[in-house]
Amino acid sequence: IFAIPATAQEDEMVMPDFIQHTDCAVDLSGGSVPIIHLGDTSGSYAPITQPLLAGLADAAAYFNEMGGICGAEILVGDEYRVDTGGNPTNVGPGYDRLKELNPDVLILYSSTDSVTLRPSVEADQIPVLISAGSIAGLYGEDAMTPGWVYATNPLYSDQFAMFCEYIGSMPDMYPEPVLAYMGWGGPVAEFGLAAYTDESVAYCESVGVTVLPSIPFLPIATVDSLAPLVNQAYDDGANIIYVNALATGPVRIAEALEQEGLLGEFVLGSVNWGMDASVAFLSMGSLSEETGLPVVNGLIGSMPFGWWSETTRPGIQLITAQADLNERSAPTRGISYILGWALVDTYIEMYIQTANRVGSLDAI
Repeated sequence: IFAIPATAQEDEMVMPDFIQHTDCAVDLSGGSVPIIHLGDTSGSYAPITQPLLAGLADAAAYFNEMGGICGAEILVGDEYRVDTGGNPTNVGPGYDRLKELNPDVLILYSSTDSVTLRPSVEADQIPVLISAGSIAGLYGEDAMTPGWVYATNPLYSDQFAMFCEYIGSMPDMYPEPVLAYMGWGGPVAEFGLAAYTDESVAYCESVGVTVLPSIPFLPIATVDSLAPLVNQAYDDGANIIYVNALATGPVRIAEALEQEGLLGEFVLGSVNWGMDASVAFLSMGSLSEETGLPVVNGLIGSMPFGWWSETTRPGIQLITAQADLNERSAPTRGISYILGWALVDTYIEMYIQTANRVGSLDAI
């Protein structure tokens, strides 16, 4: 793994040139900025949210050593977050608890939670950052009304359309593509079906990809319960399965295909979360009899983030060095760890610009 020497940066206490922030017009020394967030860190989402917590902690520590936010300390302690455990009934009470902290900004993890809390954050005028992106969460029931929820990555429907565009542009590699869309459904997985919209399906059809009716499944689905669904996709003529799920979702689909002897019959695609390291590590114990490789080998999809393998990128070099310094394990080094750094960097710029405009942290 390529890494730049972290100790040299820490000794100099100088921000690398590639990190550019607005100049501080207001000294915020003595103040603090908590990063307040709500979501599932112990249930189905834990394989990606636990690395997020690590990324937030490491990024906050690094930037605090570099002066914080115009002198203000960035806080990421447990007192500034609520774990919903993936239980929808915990979302409302968790939000009420965090609201007592008077958050300037709130971070959510789940599209489902953004739909649930959309009216509340609008009434309370609390802007939300979320690394998910359902149309219902961002634009409401009419799919046209912006609210107080802002996504930090492309909408899932846009990623699905982009996947179809890629498939349609490669007719020699993917002749006569017929796609079965399989996504998490149910009360804790709003995003699983969020990409399957009339508009995205129409776009896929326009670029030559036939899209079959969506096939929802639950996050708790087993290989045996998924077997009839992948057989259905095969019987309906699909040769591509697009999985809008994370962590165990793509793995279980691939395992079901292997069990049914269909793994070689399909191209597997997924949303950005399906391309995460968590999927790779969760599949390490499920090997293809034909290739001896993990059953998710060959999975393709969109990745709207820089990745750990892009070692010439200075941001990846910095994050790798800090992950090494903090002895972060390989499973922690996924999308969410990088996202934690991006969120802290975003907070710094938001607070600098706002403090410059209003004059102090108290006025924000």
